[in-house]
Amino acid sequence: MSTIYIITDFGKLNKKGETLQLCHSDGTISIIFPYKTEQLVVIGNIEITGRAFKLLMHYKIETIFLNKNGRFNGKLVFQEGKNVFLRQKQYKLLEDEDFKLRFTRSVIKAKLKNQLTFMQRIKRERRINIKLDSTINKMKDNVESAIESEGLDCYVGYLHSIDYGRKSLTFDLMEEYRTPIADTLTAACFNLGILDMDDFNEVVFGKNNDDLPLELIQDENKESILVEEKKGVLLTKEGLKKVIAQFEKKLDTGYYYPVLEKSITYKAIIREQVKHFKRMIMGEEQSYKPLIIK
Repeated sequence: MSTIYIITDFGKLNKKGETLQLCHSDGTISIIFPYKTEQLVVIGNIEITGRAFKLLMHYKIETIFLNKNGRFNGKLVFQEGKNVFLRQKQYKLLEDEDFKLRFTRSVIKAKLKNQLTFMQRIKRERRINIKLDSTINKMKDNVESAIESEGLDCYVGYLHSIDYGRKSLTFDLMEEYRTPIADTLTAACFNLGILDMDDFNEVVFGKNNDDLPLELIQDENKESILVEEKKGVLLTKEGLKKVIAQFEKKLDTGYYYPVLEKSITYKAIIREQVKHFKRMIMGEEQSYKPLIIK
């Protein structure tokens, strides 16, 4: 089972037999086999027919929609958490200041250790700070899918404060992966010459632009109001394809996982860590032990 990426603004997704067909603007067609697909990530704006949606639902393919610069728009999910007792324990722990402090300390300590390890690796090399929204959002979706598959509530976090619409637990459990996955991947993309200047372009974001990595304000009716036009730098379509390919490669990279005493992929580690968090919530383990890279 694999993750399929669709990166286009002019495509149309149709159903033909038991397959999905993506018709490109130049007339070419890409075939997607649902029985081989675990997740579909749509980056940009495409037309999806009703029959194609039905096929996605039939195979329960989680479908994530991002805009061209990687901002999350929404997703289709087909699994609901039925373990109300697990979620009840999550909610009760929001009032447990001692638990929140212990959990927060462990996560921040691991994050700092991972950052120190990373800095020691690069030593005096110059670090380039590039924000790759699509990579960060994709990592969040891995983490988020793992949380939901274990029946936990993504909105109930302990390091990041709870707020309306904020998936705080997803942000909590992302922290331990920022350095081993996001930072190392970003540095590698430049150090290995995978990305260069031609993979970026400068854009102006304004009221008539659909890609809005902008500061928004909220009025009393919760309607978003654009503050001002701003310039930004985005990956080109080809640059984005390169980053996604490297990100998937990184997730499939093996790393020694001490809990199982063997090497497994980062993708598998994320799911194992969520299971570990779940056991801690249920009182089966005393404390949470984040991933610390060596």
